[in-house]
Amino acid sequence: MLNLIYLQSKLFIAGLTRKRFELKSDNQILWAVNNSQNSFLALVMASGLSLQVLPYLVMAIRNGFPFDPTLIGMLCLELCISAVGLRHLLWLINGRQEMIIENGKMFLQKHGTFFTRPQVFLVKDISNVGPVNVKASEALMDQIFYNIRLSRRIVFRQITGEIAFHYQGRDVEAFCNLNDEERETLIMEIKNRIFNSNESKLH
Repeated sequence: MLNLIYLQSKLFIAGLTRKRFELKSDNQILWAVNNSQNSFLALVMASGLSLQVLPYLVMAIRNGFPFDPTLIGMLCLELCISAVGLRHLLWLINGRQEMIIENGKMFLQKHGTFFTRPQVFLVKDISNVGPVNVKASEALMDQIFYNIRLSRRIVFRQITGEIAFHYQGRDVEAFCNLNDEERETLIMEIKNRIFNSNESKLH
């Protein structure tokens, strides 16, 4: 029975393969980029949301765009819902997150969709860098719960979260779908930048 439930939970996170992780580091700059993660469930739901406005748009066209406050209100509401769905759909099929650390600052920027803005962090104020949303063990029940949590994150969030750090009273998560080696390499590089930044303050 557990094996069947596990297979069902795997279906929730099955999707189009877009895995990509690149990291380049030298004395001046750390650059890393990571593609978004998707699932067929998330793609279907985002597609459905992005098409929400169509029935009301067709109705308005058929009626010659009458000045009907109710129809206009519903059209505006559905347009907003469709924009949210389209934004998430574009992220699922085309999104990527870029991290740059240079001159004592970390920049996190999303690409591939709209209504995004870069996040800027002072490296000296970053702490507690570590993994997040990692499988607790290889036990079947733990893997089932992990798949369910990951499915929910893919559906409702853009960043599923592979690493996290504490910054000025809040926790920030970044990146999607990294393996253990990629995650540890990125964490080590970030910690090295923090250490170097703290060392420079002492001199």
